[in-house]
Amino acid sequence: MSALERVARAAQIVMGVVMLVAGATKVWDPVLFYWESMPFAQMLGAEPQSWSQVGRLAQFISPLECALGFALVLNWRSRLTFPVATALMTFFTAITAYAWNLGVTSNCGCFGALVDRSPAAATIEDAIMLVALVFAWW
Repeated sequence: MSALERVARAAQIVMGVVMLVAGATKVWDPVLFYWESMPFAQMLGAEPQSWSQVGRLAQFISPLECALGFALVLNWRSRLTFPVATALMTFFTAITAYAWNLGVTSNCGCFGALVDRSPAAATIEDAIMLVALVFAWW
């Protein structure tokens, strides 16, 4: 394994651990994640009658993020895992960037109660993680 391959594998493992921790904190406290996701849902135009759908989406994203984290760490089905993980990270980056652009100041909800981050900080960190993920995939 070349040095470049080792760095790519390390980036894959780091991204897997990050996704696993982020997903686990959301699974651990789904109510907190729901309430942290509401400003973002409202920002995207979700009406009160669709808030239950936001809750279902939040319940789906958390286990998906955990599964992707495990898959990245274990290098399991990388042909499927990398595109799905990259799409999810792109979604997270885009929504936090949009919130930053609108001036939203609430916690992004990325890591539940573990870390309190603004959309600005989350956007920058998500962009870095997205680059690491794409590098590992490449």
